[in-house]
Amino acid sequence: MASTHNIDALSGPPFRHLSICRLPVEMLLSIANLLENKDLIRLGCTCAKLRKIMEDVLYRCPDLDPWDWDRKTYSKSAPSKIVPMKDTLEKRPDLARGVQELELGPRKTTVPIELAVMPALIAQSTPLCGSIEAHICEYFLAGALLHLTPNLRTLKLILHGTEMGKDKPLQKFFGPKVDDRKTDLSVIPGLRHLTTLHFLSNTDHHFQTLWATLPALREVQIRGIYTISDENVSQGPVMVRKLRLDALSPVLSPRDRRHSGWSTFLRHFSVLEELQVQIIPDYRKTNSSEVLGHGLLGSYSTLVNMIGHLRSVLTVLDLRLEHYDPTSFLDFVTPFCPSSLKEFSALKFLRIPYDGLFAKNATPSPSAQDCLARVLPECLERLEVLFPLLDIYNHFDRFLEHPQKTRFALKDVVYHCSNARGHPFEQFMYLSDPHPTFQRLRASNIDVQFHYRKQDRRPGWEEYDKATYALAKWLANGGNAYEGSIFADQVDNGGDVDQFEVVILPEGLGCFDLTPHGSIVRG
Repeated sequence: MASTHNIDALSGPPFRHLSICRLPVEMLLSIANLLENKDLIRLGCTCAKLRKIMEDVLYRCPDLDPWDWDRKTYSKSAPSKIVPMKDTLEKRPDLARGVQELELGPRKTTVPIELAVMPALIAQSTPLCGSIEAHICEYFLAGALLHLTPNLRTLKLILHGTEMGKDKPLQKFFGPKVDDRKTDLSVIPGLRHLTTLHFLSNTDHHFQTLWATLPALREVQIRGIYTISDENVSQGPVMVRKLRLDALSPVLSPRDRRHSGWSTFLRHFSVLEELQVQIIPDYRKTNSSEVLGHGLLGSYSTLVNMIGHLRSVLTVLDLRLEHYDPTSFLDFVTPFCPSSLKEFSALKFLRIPYDGLFAKNATPSPSAQDCLARVLPECLERLEVLFPLLDIYNHFDRFLEHPQKTRFALKDVVYHCSNARGHPFEQFMYLSDPHPTFQRLRASNIDVQFHYRKQDRRPGWEEYDKATYALAKWLANGGNAYEGSIFADQVDNGGDVDQFEVVILPEGLGCFDLTPHGSIVRG
């Protein structure tokens, strides 16, 4: 097939006679999915068969968000995308049945609608005197779209700005008669078969638990929403298997005022298998009692205790932090209580910051040699540690000496290094390799991996890898004279990496140490 760069060549009359139109519909759909929308539209103008393919692809996942992701701008005055989509789906039920994913970004603004277009909505509108138009809230029109898409599987609701304040989105979408506790949302055709719900906001909107009671819903993602109510819903069980949440750092303390709301909300999820919680510092509060600090300490054990009812079903617990997120709140986080995770008999995957597992600069004493073994469940297969310190090898050393180590299913250990917190990547990795515990982990069939951001890796470190690895191996094992090159930082060179040729003789070795930047210091 011609490339998308020469798509204009396909719009002429000869193209309609090409053999591509004889391909099966499934193959044409796969090809169409590789094209950009503008090229797809041009392609659909060539013949009736390709027009049908174009419509199927374009209307399968329509994007009705006013946010321009290319320009990273949000326009309140841009023409509504929801009104023409609703008009089209009303006239073309065949296209409405093909919508499987829908991204809605309604605005508070009202939209002028001609009275002859949607007379059924006149009761919900405010007629303008002397005009043939009515003004209808864009949120209500977005809710009306969900009545036209019976095969919808994925819904992404994006609530922009502070337009809704603390209002409840259900009433905005479906009218004031919606009851938070009793309304059955499955009667709405677009929600009846919904399996994935993404609820995103850049302000503190109110998430209603009623959304989670949809019978086919299996995955829920709630981003940018930190107020979780403690409402009790009576409309059916919650069958969600995968949940992703954003939480403010004070939720790690049982003294926080939002603790009860979070506890009640999480108790609704009785069959949850995967939970991802991203902790975000709360810098909006001025009251020192509402932020983690010297007056308020938190622990990831508090969060784990909220999901104690999932001990036998939870397989993934992801307490992630993005590299761009501030991590200063971790200075006021205390380690896990030993028994917090031990009873999670199905847990296979755990991702957690180093500060959530271990106290800083704490070396396990012989009397506590089974500390890590008492924290990790025996069924855990993969442990990912964020912002690790080299002290973690002391804890693993005690773990490997535990008499019941063979009962643990641990197979993979992943270190997520960052220059923002913990030991920098180059320091952690190149001091890990000669560490005896590092070798013992691999000898015990536990694979060790290092992850880092590309921004944290400076130019020249690819060559530094080879040279420093050879030098570290020579320092660990001894042997003949080492002749080679190493890379070391120069303070007056802006932190760039420069190369130095060195020769080290065994008899003059003395005591050497690798500094945080990989240079060699004679002791």
